[in-house]
Amino acid sequence: MNILNPTIKYLNKLQIKYVLSGPALYGLVHNNNINQYSKNLTILLFSHKWSKMIILFFLLLRKGIILKIKRNFNKNLNRKITTYKIVGKPSLFKKTSHHIRIHFLTKEKEQLKIWVGGREIYYNIKDLNDDKRELINYKDMQIYIPQKSKYFTDKYKENLFANYNKKYEVNFKSKNVDMAKYLLEGVVTIIEQQKCNYFLDAGTLLGAIRDKQFIPWDHDVDLGLIYNNQKEIDKLIKALKKKFYIRALQFKDDPEIWKPGKYRIIKAYRKKGLFKREKLCLDIFIFYQSKLDNTGEEVYKYGVWGRNAFYPKHILEAFETTKFYNREYVIPKNPTKFLEFKYGANWKTPIKQWSTILNDTSLAVNNFGDEKNK
Repeated sequence: MNILNPTIKYLNKLQIKYVLSGPALYGLVHNNNINQYSKNLTILLFSHKWSKMIILFFLLLRKGIILKIKRNFNKNLNRKITTYKIVGKPSLFKKTSHHIRIHFLTKEKEQLKIWVGGREIYYNIKDLNDDKRELINYKDMQIYIPQKSKYFTDKYKENLFANYNKKYEVNFKSKNVDMAKYLLEGVVTIIEQQKCNYFLDAGTLLGAIRDKQFIPWDHDVDLGLIYNNQKEIDKLIKALKKKFYIRALQFKDDPEIWKPGKYRIIKAYRKKGLFKREKLCLDIFIFYQSKLDNTGEEVYKYGVWGRNAFYPKHILEAFETTKFYNREYVIPKNPTKFLEFKYGANWKTPIKQWSTILNDTSLAVNNFGDEKNK
């Protein structure tokens, strides 16, 4: 269901001053592809007029599209922040897996700012204001973007991808290390009891091999799980729920996103009372043996950030153990190959601003340059 065309059409019709932003803007300017990096889009508005937003609500509703207001208290700013979220409703019980987020720019001296990715980001008013926009044609749409778009997207690239390089409230510079060790040891113990095949994954593997500790600026713990059958996964989830707060997330209902199985990730948290959880998360990514359509190569497919991702089968065919925080954990037998495939040849060099959506070469879009080559 296309939610962008009607949204842009009515924003233009109502003369609401906006610009496209986020990864969509960067993908459009540099690759002529709004969905190059994400199907979730960001639009910035220069002012908030209730009357026009109400009209926009009813115009979109006629197309089966819902405009939701979001007013959340931001404790960092000590005030409420208003945003809007646009989703499609093709039927009563279904909604689109992608959305459009509307943010409102506010002025601070000679800058415009918004809150995104856990922090305030700023644009110089000389580079972004309602008089410095240009209207471009893209797939039967006329979309407003900032003027000098190549210069703008290069200068503010970090801002545009802020939501994919978030500033999290937790990291491993403090007491959270003990919480991370508790999560890792507790979850792995249950996985071993259930006789599932796991391994240290992503940033946790990188920390274990390169730093011999959790990466200080990392914000979660990562495990990989080799899929054997759904019954095994269901039993594992049931066992984990006895000790941890668990969220099992399914693959998105999107024809361009592969769906090799039911679940793409299991998220585990330490319980906090009966119904609450701590903020630190352990992610269990589920890897499914499959083949790439474009090459026939045997791989292990998984999903991350709503994108197709994979590793060549030979990287995950054999495993060994390594000692990490005085306990033995399973890792790929050739961790260097695994880390090179994900982080590149310079994986030994710490990079604080590393971004999955931009830098992770296990993503199909970063490996092939085209999400459809799957």
